[in-house]
Amino acid sequence: MHLLAVGLLVLLTTGFSFAEELNEETAQQMRALFCDEELAGVRDLIMECVKLVDWTEYESLFTKCGSGMETFDIEKMRQNACQGTNEEMIQVDECITSNINEAGKKD
Repeated sequence: MHLLAVGLLVLLTTGFSFAEELNEETAQQMRALFCDEELAGVRDLIMECVKLVDWTEYESLFTKCGSGMETFDIEKMRQNACQGTNEEMIQVDECITSNINEAGKKD
């Protein structure tokens, strides 16, 4: 669940807990965290932490994985996740996970 960790460590893509696979249920939970106004306070706290991380080393792993990722703009990534489908979120997560594994940066 690298999108969530990195996403959420990128946005919160997060994995939060680096699960092996993003599924429909987890994608729905991510969407709630990314998009639901009721969770804005939590999202804002996580975003503040994400902004403190230097993502330079990881940018190239994300930028090839979908619309909104080209510039590594965390807020744009969040907005695209909210506008996209769960299937698109899963595809982006799979792309990022594959890139991370290929680059040997899983840990």
